[in-house]
Amino acid sequence: MRGLIWRTGRSSVNKDAKGHGPRASKMLPAAIAVGALVGSMLGATGAQAATALISDPAQYVNTLAGTGSGGTSVGSINNFPGPAAPFGMMQFSPDLPGNGAGYYYNSGTSDLKGFSLNHASQGCGAFGNFPILPTTIDPTSNSPWDKYNKFDHSDEEGEPGYYRLTSTDRNNKKITTELTATTRSGMANFTYPSGVTPAVTFNAGASNGDKIQLSSINVNPNNKTITGWAVVRGFCSSTPNNQFKVYFTAKFEEAFTAYGAWNQEANTFVNKTGSDGDAEVTNVKKAGGYVRFAPGTTSVHMKVALSYVKTGDLALGQADTASYNHGGSSLNLATEIPTTDYAATGKTPYSSYSEAFDAIRAKTYGEWNDVLSKIRVSNDSSARDLGTFYHAYYRSLLHPNVFDDVTGDYVGFEYFNFLGSNTKGATIHNIATDNAANGTDVDHVYANYSDWDTYRSWAPLIALLEPKIASDMAQTYVNQATQSGSYPRWSMANSSTTQMSGDNASAQLAQFNVFGADEFDRATALYYMYDGAMGEDAGKETGGQNITNAVTQALAKSGFDTNWSRTQINRPAAHEYSEKGYAAQIPAHQTDHAVTGASVTQEWSIDDFAISRFASLLSADELTKAQATKSGVPANVAELFAERSNNWLNLINPSTQCLTPRDTTGLFSAKDHGCNENDPTLGYKGSTTGFGQIGFDEARSEQYLWMVPQNILGLAQVLGGRAQTAERLDTFMTGGYNVGANDPRMWIGNEPSFATPWVYNYLGRPWRTQKVVEDIRTTLFGDQPHGAEPGNDDLGAQASWYVWAALGVYPATPGTSIMTFNSPTFTRAEVSLGNGKKLTINADSATTKRYIAGVSVNGTSQSKTYIPQGWWKQDTTIDVTMSATATSWGSATSDAPPSFDDGAAKLIAYAYPITVTNPGTAVTAELDVQRVSSTAQSFTVDAASLPNGFSATGSGSFDSTGKGSANVNVTAGASVADGDYSLPLTVITSDGEAASTDLTVRVARANGFVAATNVNAVSSENAHYISFDGTNGFISEQLKQAGITLGQQFDLGTVSNDSSLSGLKATLLNATEGLSDAIKPAGQTVELSGNPTKISIVGTGLNSGSSGTVTVNFTDGSASVQTSMNLGDWVIPSTNGTEATGNLAPISGSKKLAWTAVRFGQNDHPGAYLFATDPYTAPSGKTIKSVTFTNDSNDKRRVFAIAQDTEPQAATAAPVTQAPSAPIEAGQTTDFTGTGFAAQESVALYLGSELIGTGTADANGKVTVGAQIDALTAAGTYQLRLVGAASGGSESAEITVTAKTWSASLAGPDTAVAGSQIVGSGTGFAPSEKVALTAGSYSATIYASAAGKVTWSVPAGSTAPATLKIKAVGESSGVSASHSVTITPIPTDPGGGDNGGGDNGGGTTVPTVTLSSTTPIVVFGKPAALTAQVGSGTTGTIEFVEGSKVIGSAKIVDSRAVTKVSGLKSGAHAISARLRGTSATSTIVTISVVKAAAGKVTVSAKKYKRKKAARVTVKVGYLTNGTAPAGKVSVYVGKKRVKTVSLAPANKGRIQVKIAKKFTKKKKLKVRAVFTPSDSVNVIGAASSAKVIKAKK
Repeated sequence: MRGLIWRTGRSSVNKDAKGHGPRASKMLPAAIAVGALVGSMLGATGAQAATALISDPAQYVNTLAGTGSGGTSVGSINNFPGPAAPFGMMQFSPDLPGNGAGYYYNSGTSDLKGFSLNHASQGCGAFGNFPILPTTIDPTSNSPWDKYNKFDHSDEEGEPGYYRLTSTDRNNKKITTELTATTRSGMANFTYPSGVTPAVTFNAGASNGDKIQLSSINVNPNNKTITGWAVVRGFCSSTPNNQFKVYFTAKFEEAFTAYGAWNQEANTFVNKTGSDGDAEVTNVKKAGGYVRFAPGTTSVHMKVALSYVKTGDLALGQADTASYNHGGSSLNLATEIPTTDYAATGKTPYSSYSEAFDAIRAKTYGEWNDVLSKIRVSNDSSARDLGTFYHAYYRSLLHPNVFDDVTGDYVGFEYFNFLGSNTKGATIHNIATDNAANGTDVDHVYANYSDWDTYRSWAPLIALLEPKIASDMAQTYVNQATQSGSYPRWSMANSSTTQMSGDNASAQLAQFNVFGADEFDRATALYYMYDGAMGEDAGKETGGQNITNAVTQALAKSGFDTNWSRTQINRPAAHEYSEKGYAAQIPAHQTDHAVTGASVTQEWSIDDFAISRFASLLSADELTKAQATKSGVPANVAELFAERSNNWLNLINPSTQCLTPRDTTGLFSAKDHGCNENDPTLGYKGSTTGFGQIGFDEARSEQYLWMVPQNILGLAQVLGGRAQTAERLDTFMTGGYNVGANDPRMWIGNEPSFATPWVYNYLGRPWRTQKVVEDIRTTLFGDQPHGAEPGNDDLGAQASWYVWAALGVYPATPGTSIMTFNSPTFTRAEVSLGNGKKLTINADSATTKRYIAGVSVNGTSQSKTYIPQGWWKQDTTIDVTMSATATSWGSATSDAPPSFDDGAAKLIAYAYPITVTNPGTAVTAELDVQRVSSTAQSFTVDAASLPNGFSATGSGSFDSTGKGSANVNVTAGASVADGDYSLPLTVITSDGEAASTDLTVRVARANGFVAATNVNAVSSENAHYISFDGTNGFISEQLKQAGITLGQQFDLGTVSNDSSLSGLKATLLNATEGLSDAIKPAGQTVELSGNPTKISIVGTGLNSGSSGTVTVNFTDGSASVQTSMNLGDWVIPSTNGTEATGNLAPISGSKKLAWTAVRFGQNDHPGAYLFATDPYTAPSGKTIKSVTFTNDSNDKRRVFAIAQDTEPQAATAAPVTQAPSAPIEAGQTTDFTGTGFAAQESVALYLGSELIGTGTADANGKVTVGAQIDALTAAGTYQLRLVGAASGGSESAEITVTAKTWSASLAGPDTAVAGSQIVGSGTGFAPSEKVALTAGSYSATIYASAAGKVTWSVPAGSTAPATLKIKAVGESSGVSASHSVTITPIPTDPGGGDNGGGDNGGGTTVPTVTLSSTTPIVVFGKPAALTAQVGSGTTGTIEFVEGSKVIGSAKIVDSRAVTKVSGLKSGAHAISARLRGTSATSTIVTISVVKAAAGKVTVSAKKYKRKKAARVTVKVGYLTNGTAPAGKVSVYVGKKRVKTVSLAPANKGRIQVKIAKKFTKKKKLKVRAVFTPSDSVNVIGAASSAKVIKAKK
């Protein structure tokens, strides 16, 4: 007898000898019992060491675990307790009425709706089809569908493949139900009390979430079968075309005495007895039926099967194989559970249903044990850890679900519709036929992919353990795309539900592939990845269940929210995303809870990275096939996707370091808007529920911030560095790990936060990963109904997270097989991979110690916090040394897992919109910049491409965190008309990196129309929030169809076809999306130019509109007059006319100018009206100066424009740049002229983005600027532009520049002795350019002077005779010059030795000594390399001398003496070499020692308490000679020095400095630090930039 069947409600629970879990006394089938007994005997032997592995893992699975609450932040976990085979179609489990997931473990008594056949462990109502309920009530009348049973948990148990529950029906009779299941079929044993009439009801019209649209049921007494089907529509968002049809066949062993069927909505019954023909109700919304058995029957046995194809032959499931009736749920049943009364051909039947039940139970339990045994862990862990682990592993293997019948038939993703008048059945495919056509080897197709949830942790687990199954799942995706034209999103059965954001099918396919499940059509898979993102079908409705435009319009008329239906596309608005680099807040990105452009961007960045990695793994033949599929993929497809993989950076606001949604124009929220606050005015917010933040899917900004697994290092850089990012992550982790969607902290219960605990591994704090994962694992997961998981299981997503966390490794980056570490739970774990390899993880003391002290992989110790890609292709053993306390293991920068910065910006920039009210006067715009990977210290603003009439200047510097800001002075000249403009600014850093941003500028002169606007009335169809009438308003594209294009003048008579308006012209403001474009009267006066005599007000009204007046003012100053301004309602101005065609009559005093058929907020009434008031004509001789509107806060009128009969006065002409027509040689000085500037204004001249000269305009506005074209300017055409300080920029003129001809030369000695130093000079190089110098094998870099001159010094070398060629090449100019020197041998020493030669009075020849250096320029603190050379035969010692001081010596070896001289002070040193004991001395060689410089100085600090002492940390970078800095560090607050401390080399450049409390009174401090070296003669100090430190709130 095997122990450990999970039961609930007992007064006590027995445990085995090790306390590993509860036992139960129920007798099991013999096959199970024997296996358990053997395992028990083996486990009792003395050979079972502490690290013995579990042999019967299924015993630890509690199928009731996770069927209750996951906590207050998420509610139900939504697991089901009933039996299922691994990935089985049949999931036979109890359901409660009104519960979307079916089952919930209540603490008390619950209603039991029945035992339904399919389930899904996720957050929305789904499946639960055909609930079957045993009962003793009379089901022939009185709403049997509402007569639920009652149950508690006092007699309930579950294990893999088996479930038992005792419930009480309405007659207070206790009935015990036992369930088991195969892949597509299930069995039920119902045990009734004696003396009753048993019955079983079937409810085809019921499901979880009540989504049934049509159903049918048939009860056949002759063969004791019940069959039926149901059409289900809607999932989560209830998308109208998300349908599926499901069928069942049930067969009883016992005969029916009575039976029937019902139509619940009509409350009608078909009741029959005996064998009075079939009872059937078909094609109704809520069909059901029942069967009754002979009174006194106590045991009823049933088997049942599912199909999504058909029911098939109702009698035996053995119809002619060529017949449509062959197959379906009937053949599934007859094949998988053959019994003597109902068996498929060739199948050996079970003799009874009881025998079948026991055999199926044992078989399914064995299947579970086999698959669970692929991960065996040590048995010395707690019962809770073992139970939690195997529960999680079990839950990971329940979905997706086999979707094909035993015949291989399945329904495809082509378009189908089971509802309404235009019905079309689903297309039936066959696996064998598919395999033959596609060259695949698929065993099953699968359904129900929660890919947004599962690609992160679940897909790697399944691919590693079950690569064949995962490959079939992958091929299923490819089939779905082939059938429907694109990958589905969160598919249910055979249609896309379009749930969640992201192209997660692509990411999941990449995960399958990289972890070894690569047996699928990868070429076709890549084609659909590309096509959906960047190809011809990107952003389009491709077929299948994707709704067409015609259907969308029909749905809109039927009251459906068409925003939902438009999102039934793989990547909505894909081309706009490609253009912008981010998903804007537009309707296309509507998900369940809001428009979620920010999270779409995050997901697509990950998806694109995963696709790039996937593409890079394909063979050449596969890439060729992908290129040949339909419209094909480009050869560089991997690179294209890689370049998009860091698009998430486009949503980092450098001003706030927030991850922030953007509208379609690129605007962020206002600077003072919190990172995690909703901004309903930014872009299009869509339908909102309050669950999460607008812009983000089910979460807040801070929760999505960390979801960049492909480039955590890039994230750390943009957030200010590893240390600052780690502190921010610490804050995120404070206050709980499961806070929910509306709290900007860690929420492990939702998938975007799954990988966040491992971010610490990238930030040098792996002990925090170990702590956080351990906290989550031990407090938020378990093995009981409540608290088993911290959120919706989401088809194995949550469960698989725990499997990895418990093992101690986690898949770090989707698209790669990199695994990153955390603390293992078990002392030993063995994972049998599907490729035959094994992963072994050993961690002695893992049950008592929680931190990692060391790791070795396959015997090699490492400090890296990850194992690299491809590890699964071999046996891998990981040995982890544990510690009771946190260690520094893995904290070095080089220990972090890889980050991938493909396509990532080097810096990001953003400028906040400004308004110019006084053209000609500069206005300051705030520009914020953040370094990503740039190392620059400063930046400038390039505004060379601004629109005519604009100029902008600005510059700034970066602080220690890489953040910079600048006030950009923007001028709009007098030539610029009122309106909105986008100014392209380019930030150029001191290291040459660049980032672009657009600055929105509104020019609104006082008393102009633009300045008077205060309402946003018009927007592009997919663009923005509207504040015209609530959130409703006009659509610009619709106005254009009506003849009115924003920003373009139109004739009122032409547009309206009303002659009374002819000659009146107006222009509707083409405002930046979201900015005001219309006037709500509030006392504004709007001046008119052009002296009109006739005007009309263009506008409309709200809420029935209103009549009223407007005041007209005259240019001659005479008395103003009032004229009528009557504007009717913009939707229903009257009831006179035809509403559907836009022919409702306007109110008196106005005329219909235009009607648009569609508007924002369209519901019961179509379209929107724009009116023009009856024209007002001024008295003869008068012209109109302005109009003044009334000042009434309740005014319902809105003004879009003021039409007039004259042309408005044009703005002043823009300045003009006049360029010479002849080409100009680089380096040449030329006069450039311009006209149209303001008198005496300063004018700057730009060549491209480079300022090349300035001048001053004369009294007539003419300017001449003499400027030199830089000599290094490359040949080509350039834009020349004059920019006035007040007039702004002129129109660019084009000039041609020809390259300068350079001519360089080198001069120096013609001969030199071997071993000497050769010194020379050169001319003709570009000013200050870097010059590469070579002489034989010697090379060095020198710099030209401002005059283009160089001085060079090279060693002659030891080879002689020889010719040494010295060559110098200018890096910028490209010019080269050379000089050759003949190297002569050193004369042979006639005497040799210290005493054997020299001029000692004996007339002996003095030996020759030469000296050279390979370091003629050296940094203080580093040695100078000196080489002396003598003639052959000379021996002795060489002394190296500076003046009279010997600074070094070396013995002569092979005619050479080599030394390195240290301790040289900064400055020039004249050094010679002397043969000791002789007068033989070399010529002098000059060594230049330059000062060492301190590295970068930075200041960092945490927030301080006001009026309390604060501490700052000062870091001084090592000197350029590689030594630690020594000296004094002075800290300044503002301009005041507040503290000076000593910095010793032992401090390694880091020191804390205390700031006294008297300096901390303010809310923020501007702190900087200055390093003064101890040796100021030889070392240059450094200073930090100012760091703003804020006080705590």
